[in-house]
Amino acid sequence: MEEYIQEILSNLLQALDVDYKHINVETKVESKQDQEEQTVHYINIDLDNAGKVIGRNGENIGNISHLFKLILKRKFDQPIHIKLDIDGYMQRQKEKSIAISQKYIDKLEQTKKEQSLPPMSPYLRATVHTFIAENHPTITTESKGFGKFRYITINYK
Repeated sequence: MEEYIQEILSNLLQALDVDYKHINVETKVESKQDQEEQTVHYINIDLDNAGKVIGRNGENIGNISHLFKLILKRKFDQPIHIKLDIDGYMQRQKEKSIAISQKYIDKLEQTKKEQSLPPMSPYLRATVHTFIAENHPTITTESKGFGKFRYITINYK
C-alpha cells in the first residue's frame, strides 16, 4: 500500500507542478477508545519551497490532503486514512497547539474559570481534545463558534 500511496501522490504533485525531494510514508495500526483498529498512513513530503505549498495557516495542506483522500477512495473503493504533512509543518503545529492548551490548563487551575483557546483548524482542535482527554481527566473540552473562528473552551467537569 505504501508504494501505491507514494506513486499516486507523486503523480498528483506532478499534476500540481510541485517539485518535491522525497515522500515518506509510515503506516501504523491505531485504536482509539470505543473504536476498532484502523490503519493510518502518515505521509511527509520534503520540498524546497514548502511555504508556497503549505499555504497560509496550512490551508493548502488541507486542500491537497482532501483531494488525495478522494483519489485514494476512488482507486481503492474504500476510505483510506491518511495524515499528510509537508516538511513537518503539521507536526510543529500540533506540538504548538498542545503547548498552548497546556498554558490555558494552567490558567484554568489558577482562576477556576472557564478558558477559551484561540481558534484552530478542525485537525488541531481534535488534537487538543484528545490531548486533554488523555492527560487531564478532570477537565472537559467543548468546541464552540463557527467556521474558521471555531475554538475550544475548557473547564472542570
